[in-house]
Amino acid sequence: MNAHSRLRSLGFGFLPVVLAGAAVACAQANAAEKPAARSEEVSVTTVDVVEKVVPTTVTVTGTLVANRESEVAADASGRVVMTNVERGEFVAAGSVLARLDSRGASLSRSAAAAEVAAQRAQSANAKLDCERADKLFTVNAITKAELDRIHAGCEASDSTALAAVARQQMAEKSLGDAVIRAPFAGVVVERAVDVGEYVSPGRRIATVVDVQKLRLELTIPESGAAAVKAGSRVEFRVRAFDKQTFGAEVKYVGPVLRRATHDLVVEALVDNSGGQLRPGMFAEADLAVAEQKLPVAPRSALVGHAPSVHAFVVKGGVAEERVVMLGAEHGDTVTVLDGLQAGERVVTNPTDELRDGVRIK
Repeated sequence: MNAHSRLRSLGFGFLPVVLAGAAVACAQANAAEKPAARSEEVSVTTVDVVEKVVPTTVTVTGTLVANRESEVAADASGRVVMTNVERGEFVAAGSVLARLDSRGASLSRSAAAAEVAAQRAQSANAKLDCERADKLFTVNAITKAELDRIHAGCEASDSTALAAVARQQMAEKSLGDAVIRAPFAGVVVERAVDVGEYVSPGRRIATVVDVQKLRLELTIPESGAAAVKAGSRVEFRVRAFDKQTFGAEVKYVGPVLRRATHDLVVEALVDNSGGQLRPGMFAEADLAVAEQKLPVAPRSALVGHAPSVHAFVVKGGVAEERVVMLGAEHGDTVTVLDGLQAGERVVTNPTDELRDGVRIK
């Protein structure tokens, strides 16, 4: 091969290498000229996690019962001539529930009144006899024995008059008992009689319950019995109003634990002036037994539902996702048992763009 041929062969061999080197150099130059891509930032609003004194609670179950419940019974005999109430009707204290036939009681009262008038007249006449006997005795016109007999008659006449007054009062009571009234303001649970029925003393006429205030009967396990005191606050929920929490205050604490179940029965008073709650409802309650300092976070900073709840903490300008264990709710805030500390900043109302490691603006 001559020199010219060797040069041509060498040139063709190096040409791809030269072209590849030129391409790499061009790419490096373009990369140097193009600015580095900037990581995306998410705009958020944050709030501090604060520490507050919150009650330590124990979760127990209970039942709502009426503050007062009365099976109103008849106190007289007679036929029912009128019923004034129906199931579910509100009645004021003293309202008429039913009336009995009172004609016999009315006649008895009239007879008793006449007897009282007669006995009072006899008593007055006996008193005059006693006064005359006293005068006769002073002039020795009658003996001491006759005087004592006349005074005994006066005393007997007075006693007879008093007995007649008592019979009149009993007749008036019988007449009053013919009208059966509500012992307190409440709601009629059931009416047990109807017009035409004959009732005797002790027969149930109606059942009335006071629902303006209710009692929440709670059973406290033996382990928590020592911490329960009158005045402790209770927050409870019922199935009919799942998303609503009601408040109560412990009023009555049982003196002993029940032998069979080894638990303590306490009663909390519930203001039910709105009439939402009803006796017989099952309740799940959080009973305050102590106090402690715990972090509190706004409900708006929490994502998910128990037991999978998380929040985003801003740390070094970056979002850090945390799994959070929650305690009791207090209005718009929730007690945090684990996952957050006081002083940390959490993102409120986090959006779908927010992820662990995303830079925060």
